[in-house]
Amino acid sequence: KAAQAIYDRIRATCGLPAQVKMGAVRGAILARGPDAKILLTECLWTGDYTTFAAAVQTAMELPGPQITSILAACAAHQRADNQILIIQALGRRGAEAVPALADFADPTPVAATAGRRGNRARAESNPQSALAVRIAAIHALAETDQQPALTILVGLLDDGEETIRRAALDGIAAMSCKEADATVLAMLKSTNTSDRLMGLELAGSRRMTGSLGAVVSAASDADAGVRRAALKRWGELASPSDVADLLLVLRPVT
Repeated sequence: KAAQAIYDRIRATCGLPAQVKMGAVRGAILARGPDAKILLTECLWTGDYTTFAAAVQTAMELPGPQITSILAACAAHQRADNQILIIQALGRRGAEAVPALADFADPTPVAATAGRRGNRARAESNPQSALAVRIAAIHALAETDQQPALTILVGLLDDGEETIRRAALDGIAAMSCKEADATVLAMLKSTNTSDRLMGLELAGSRRMTGSLGAVVSAASDADAGVRRAALKRWGELASPSDVADLLLVLRPVT
């Protein structure tokens, strides 16, 4: 209680350097133990950015889905730069943060949640800020490294916004979960040319030497763009011992 009172007195003092105030906010939240969420919520909703930023940073030290829910609920009603700060924190909270991050990454589904409807309204009023929020959410989804997040990122590869498609592709490339490699292999075997091209790009960026068989097969694809991409990826991934396999595939073409 004594430490709590000291921290409260410091954070209420006007004119303090931001670093000192942030430290006092952190200490005041953590000193409350099981009741930390009460002051955390209060600080997240404050109009003072220093207090807000300190609360978001401190939340990363507090485990549990209840803290994740508090962060998500607050983010849905913040301006874009504050949303991005919370989204970055959510990305470090793993599987429990994926549903909230999905709301920010893709605010347009027909069966939208209340959070998504709010995010969509803001997107329509300020497209550039909304795009920055979506990209931050995509990066955060990739950071969770969870299969449900991967599913969301794959869905965003068909987004109407090129910047979103690229962010989703980069996000998949960065994920280390085993399902990501399986997803890339499925893309390489797709009947859709665009999927095969994305699969080849991901196979290269993920250094998937285990995909060489599919890459070699793509070298004889009916589409010239796929063939060129496959040969490029083969050059990045193959070793000298793999040359014979490629020649067997290319011989009928030549």
